[in-house]
Amino acid sequence: AAYTRATEKDPKLAVAVLKKGHINSFLGNYAEARSAYDAAIADGKEAEKVTYGVFRAYTNVHAGQPKAAVEELTSVARAADAGVPSKQINGAKAFALVSALQIALHNDLLEDAERSLALYAPVVRADAKAVNDADNTRLTEAGVLSWESQLAARRGDFATALAKANEHKRLVENDQNPRRFETYHSLLGLIELRKKDFAQAIPHYRQADLTDIYQKYHLALALEGAGQTAEARKLFQDVASWNFNSVGFALTRRDAMRRATAAN
Repeated sequence: AAYTRATEKDPKLAVAVLKKGHINSFLGNYAEARSAYDAAIADGKEAEKVTYGVFRAYTNVHAGQPKAAVEELTSVARAADAGVPSKQINGAKAFALVSALQIALHNDLLEDAERSLALYAPVVRADAKAVNDADNTRLTEAGVLSWESQLAARRGDFATALAKANEHKRLVENDQNPRRFETYHSLLGLIELRKKDFAQAIPHYRQADLTDIYQKYHLALALEGAGQTAEARKLFQDVASWNFNSVGFALTRRDAMRRATAAN
């Protein structure tokens, strides 16, 4: 209601229009959400149109239609070639494609995930080449390896998943960053989770980036699987009430709400 009043006063107040899209996605008002995003896209400037288009595609995830989301995000990435300044094209494309990749992986749409990764990797590598910094290139490759590890884990090819995770670790291990192994532990956690070895997954997810709602959700899954239901319930409740739109939240919100309630 507050954001509606804001848009009545200023129909071009982009943040209010966008937030109406987010909130209607959470409420299950998907037509209203898409209408709000369409209005934001219409008034958006250059790369903003791609960003708002990505959020529009998340509406499909909230609605339980992940394949439609992947298809829409692929189209959004393709559209970045027109109307986005050349220096911003790769960044805009990467945002759309990495979202498509995560959605496909989460829902075991593995052929879609492979196609999304094949589109995403050249984009981020081209961006790294343009930056022409050795550390940035190395971290870009570490990021690509993390997605390759996840794809292998989702396929059940745990040997490849572990090899990719270890190669990722090798590329970041000398960084002067106390959080450099968070992604590595999330990869090992996923491997153990997919093996249904929940007890082994828990310590890895505890060392992942738990400010990321998607990682917190996976820690909760591991805890639930290991019978540690009280802590799992609290984490599922945290995830369900996060209410900041992102691909990770869109993917986990509905299931986290169900599991938090079921755990009671």
